[in-house]
Amino acid sequence: MFFKKKNKEKKVRDDQIFIDDCKALVENGNISQAISKLENKIKEEDKLGKIFTYLMELYNNQLNESRKVGDDGKIKYYLDKIDSLMKKSKDIVRGR
Repeated sequence: MFFKKKNKEKKVRDDQIFIDDCKALVENGNISQAISKLENKIKEEDKLGKIFTYLMELYNNQLNESRKVGDDGKIKYYLDKIDSLMKKSKDIVRGR
């Protein structure tokens, strides 16, 4: 049991470092790069968690920005991204 707890704590710490790196990219204006890193991480791990939540947050922020400027193409793009991410979350929960 002790080793499982240690591994879980390390994984949580590693995920937080990864998210912090992505947040730094966003703060520097590299939002698309942060989104790309998050998407790749989710493809690798195929699990729900903080990384998944942060990616959804970025999608929603980008969607809101697109709505403010009235960019229909980007609105559709981010709505599709959000829909795809929600589908993936349902698949993960269902064990597919």
